[in-house]
This record gives sequence, C-alpha cells and structure tokens, in this order.
Amino acid sequence: MLEVLKNALCINLERLKVIVTDNEDGLENAIEDVFPNAKHQLCTWHIEKKILAKISEKFAGGTESESVQELIKEWTALVNCTNVESSNRAWAAMQGKWNNTSAGMGAIKYIHDEYIVRKEKFLKAYTNHNLHFGNNASSRVEGAHGALKKYFGGSSGDLYIIFEAMEAHLKDQHIAASKKLSDECQKIPNLLQIPLFEDVVKKVSSYALRKAHEQYLQFQRSYQFQQELPACTKYHNHALGIPCAHDFFSRLPRVEQQAEEPTTKKRIPELPALKMTDFNPHWWLQVSTVRPIIVDPRQSNSNVENTRTFTQQQEDILAEVPRNQAILEQGLADIQTQFGHLPVHQKVAVLNQVMGIASGDPSAS
Repeated sequence: MLEVLKNALCINLERLKVIVTDNEDGLENAIEDVFPNAKHQLCTWHIEKKILAKISEKFAGGTESESVQELIKEWTALVNCTNVESSNRAWAAMQGKWNNTSAGMGAIKYIHDEYIVRKEKFLKAYTNHNLHFGNNASSRVEGAHGALKKYFGGSSGDLYIIFEAMEAHLKDQHIAASKKLSDECQKIPNLLQIPLFEDVVKKVSSYALRKAHEQYLQFQRSYQFQQELPACTKYHNHALGIPCAHDFFSRLPRVEQQAEEPTTKKRIPELPALKMTDFNPHWWLQVSTVRPIIVDPRQSNSNVENTRTFTQQQEDILAEVPRNQAILEQGLADIQTQFGHLPVHQKVAVLNQVMGIASGDPSAS
C-alpha cells in the first residue's frame, strides 16, 4: 500500500521529510523501505491515549484516579522536554517515584517496553530536529477522514455513490483552498505591515509569518529591556523552517550603540527585511516552474575555477534572451488557455497579480 501511495504522490520525494503514524509495528520497516529519506515519527496523541487506557487498568479508580492523572501529567511534561538531558532526568524521576508500588511499577514497565525503547520517534527532545512543520500528531489526517465521512451520508451507499461523494468533497476542498490562497496573496495582516516583512508578505504563508512575528516580538522584548534570551534550541529553524528570535539578534547592524541608562528601553534599530530564503519553501505560496533567466555555471575541461570576465558572462546572458522569450510566450499562452477555467475569485487574483507586474509593483512578482 505504501508503494501505491508513493506512486500517487505528485511531489518530489526528496521534500518528504517526516511521516507521522500511530504505533503500528508493521509500518516501521515498510516506511524505511519505501521512504528511506523520511523520518518516521509516532503520533503523540495516540501514544498518550493508549498509555492512559493501559495504566488506568493498574490503578484503583481508573481514569479518575489521582495517580493516573498525575502520571499522565508527568508523561506530558516528559514528551515536551526540549533537550535530551532534561528528558532523561524527567524519565529517571518518574521511575524513582512510581516504582515504589506494584501498580506504579507495572505502569512504568509498560511505558518503557512500548514507548521509551523508541523515544527518538516522539519525544520532542529528538523530533524538534526533524522538519515536521509542527506536525507531531496525525490529527490532521483524522480530521480529513471525519470530513470525508460527512459526505458519505451513511454506510449503505454503493461504490459509485462513494466515488461521487469523494469527488464532491475534493471539489469543495479545492475551492476552499483556492480561495484561501487567493486571500493570502492579496491581504496583509495589520501586524505584518512593517518594513521587516515587506518582501515576504503575499509570498509566504501568513501562518509562518505570524510565527516569525512572535519570535520578532520576543527579540524586541529581550533587546529593549536588555534581557538574555533562553538558549537557542534551533526548533524554529530545524522543525518549522522559519527564523527565530536569535536570528533577529544576528541581523542587528554591526555598529557601536551609545550607552544608555539601565532603566531606559533601548531603541530597536531597523533590521534588514526578511527574504523568501529565510523561510523553508514549504511556506511559499507560489513556487514558479518557469525556468529562471540565468546562465548555467560553466566549467573548463581542466576542471579549474571558472574565470570568465563579467563582460563575457553578460554576453552569455544576452545569448539566452531568444530562448527565454520563447519560454515566456509559451507560458503566457498557457495562462490564457487556463484562465477561462478558473473560479471567479482566482480570476480576480490572477488579474491583480498581472496588473501589479505590469505596473512595476515588486510585491506582485
């Protein structure tokens, strides 16, 4: 089945970094074989649900037991530890506390044998280094499954009705996604209307921009009140693909600042504007498939460093113009063909973007 999924995915599999599943033993080896470049993570929600059900059998009072609730609270704290050292200390503390009774010992043994042995697949101390874009649970798939079931209207339909319902759901989903994309390409949230974000608004997902803005605010507070930031865990860089508060500090101009009174808030200098490359391509609203108008790097037969002069490189670029003009004309013809099939809101978005490019608006390109 995973081979079928692999063949059906219309994406570059090199970009598939993480797969989140529940704790199915049969999937582990299959994922490693079919998607060798992807990290396999276990759904933290399913794990907690299974642990709660299992340990409730060991303590009097079941799920309402104070011991069960306390143990689950400690387990959640363990899962959320952001570094290996603190997670090891939390697990050692749990063992020392709960191994004093037979019920507690049984709960700890179950947790260890079922989950701690594969802790690298779900503890945030490990998964925060995977590019998972905030997905630590399979809840999005569960939600999509639930939404699809609403279109079926029951379990008595034949295969034709099922396929019709699936098609209707996919069409509605596509319309909603297209409208959201159109809105993101046209609207700028008020909090992002500052020079720092001027080169990325309408081009990068507003969700990612809001996350980056949260980090910018954290940087602001730390800089203004001269408070040291917590140690950088690289979570935002590695797991989310966005800049963190420490990155904003590194963007400060390298100039001498005048000494200020400790009680005075420091004025924040203007930072260089964020670029598209500061965000993982996953967050880009549009990824162009048009061949860039650049000359491919050339190497001599002797494999030495290319020493072509600037003038020679410009001549190469000019030689590429006719070919790129043909690519542009073909692209415009394709746009004209597809334009008539677009929903109204998408037509409006396309027209706005084309008019923006024609008027020289850099934010429209």
